[in-house]
Amino acid sequence: MPDDHPALTALRISADPAAWRALGLALDPSGRGAVGGIALEVAADPGESGLRAWGWAGLPGDAGLDGIPAFSASAPAAAPDGPFSAVDHVVVGTGDLDRTVAALDAAGLDRRRIRDAGKLRQVFYVVGPALVEVAGPKEPTGDPAGLWGVTFVVDDLDALAARLGDRAGEVRDAVQSGRRIMTVKREAGLGVPVACMTPRH
Repeated sequence: MPDDHPALTALRISADPAAWRALGLALDPSGRGAVGGIALEVAADPGESGLRAWGWAGLPGDAGLDGIPAFSASAPAAAPDGPFSAVDHVVVGTGDLDRTVAALDAAGLDRRRIRDAGKLRQVFYVVGPALVEVAGPKEPTGDPAGLWGVTFVVDDLDALAARLGDRAGEVRDAVQSGRRIMTVKREAGLGVPVACMTPRH
């Protein structure tokens, strides 16, 4: 990725750290870990759950990301051992795709392509070690943008599915040719929609 584009470096997640440890993520006692060059900060909040904010390196100080909370953060030096080798992509949902894309473009993110997906359109950005997928309706509703979910790369997807048991969804072919994907069920208690995919080839 060119050096002049901002890179995603961290995700703050409001959820029970024990649930993420049960998924296989190595977290220190404060709930911090890392996957593929992106830090993960997991902390329980009785009032709400979900992806709360994202951290960036190289984001201009005055840049706005269409109201999505952001903070400056350096990339972690190394990732702990675990089943996840990378963050494949982070999903942003928005009620006004043009508005959100304009904000991300103005912040200098590296936009690559647009895809029609039925009633939705998707716009993809390369953000350092991962992608950002922005999804919104073809006709704007005016709803705010927000972080929605995250997909991890797993070297042995079948082994992870077997270990999770009834907390794992069906392993199936992904939209990307040659890859497979599995969603983690809500019962796992992660507080965030999570999917896991086989590596890119």
